Amino acid sequence: MSTIKQTSSLTPIFLRLERSQQCVSRLLKNLRSYKYEPKDYSLYVDLELLRTGLSKLQEDQRHLFVTLQQHKLDLQKASQKVDELLVRFGALEKDIAAYLLKTGNY
Repeated sequence: MSTIKQTSSLTPIFLRLERSQQCVSRLLKNLRSYKYEPKDYSLYVDLELLRTGLSKLQEDQRHLFVTLQQHKLDLQKASQKVDELLVRFGALEKDIAAYLLKTGNY
C-alpha cells in the first residue's frame, strides 16, 4: 500500500484518537479541580484510582499517536488499538459518573 493511501486511511483513526485524547485531558483537568475533592477516605481512594487510570490512558494514547505517525502499525492493528483504548475510556467514564454520584458533584 502506498504511503499516501495508508495515510488517508489512517485519518479517521487519527481523528478518533485525537477526540479521545481531548476528552481524557478535559476529564483529568476537571478531576484535579477542588470542586471534585473527596469528602472521605474511600472517595479519596476512588479519585486516585480514576486519576491514575486516566493518566495511564493518556500516556497510552500519546504512545499510540506517535507510533501511528511513524507508520509502525498497519491499518487493522491501529484500528484495533484505538478500539481498545476507547473501551478503556468508556469504562473510566462510567467510573467517573459513579464517583460523581457518590460525591453529589454533578
